[in-house]
Amino acid sequence: MKVKFILMFIGLTSLFFAGDIELSLQDVVAIQDSSGLTRILFTFDTSQPIDTSMIDYAELFIPRFLQAEPEYSLTLEARLLTRQWQPLTVSWYYPWETPGADYDTTFCRQFRVSSRIECDICMDITELIKKIYGGACSNYGILLMTPEYEDGGFIILISNLLDVLETARIELAINPAAMNQ
Repeated sequence: MKVKFILMFIGLTSLFFAGDIELSLQDVVAIQDSSGLTRILFTFDTSQPIDTSMIDYAELFIPRFLQAEPEYSLTLEARLLTRQWQPLTVSWYYPWETPGADYDTTFCRQFRVSSRIECDICMDITELIKKIYGGACSNYGILLMTPEYEDGGFIILISNLLDVLETARIELAINPAAMNQ
């Protein structure tokens, strides 16, 4: 875990200040069904206790991965996984009750991205992170997929997405006033 100073443009992402926490993604794995539909699973370290009242904002940062040609758009969805899994044994069917992963169907975060826009993905996942740190759910990781109305997974460019996830991260904006209480 690293503490860093970051300043980004409002509109593309939020404004981060000193005291913010950066969490690296761990155990990034792609699972695929027989038709080639792919979903991404990852975990992150929550060993450092953080009071949810201190978290002002949490963002999943993914470097740009869509190629400019051909032109297309997709919706990236982040969902909380609801079952423990191991990176060496996980598959589309194992250890899930529902093929493709067991995840929270009541809440997700979405980010619409187009191949025409040359920017990184900065997805607001504040409520997902607060649920984990607040103890409302276990930290089994996060699932990246497309919504069911867009096939429920990635069919193209999965290798590009897996490559950039090596440098993806979660950034937590910590409220300095809450830290001093």
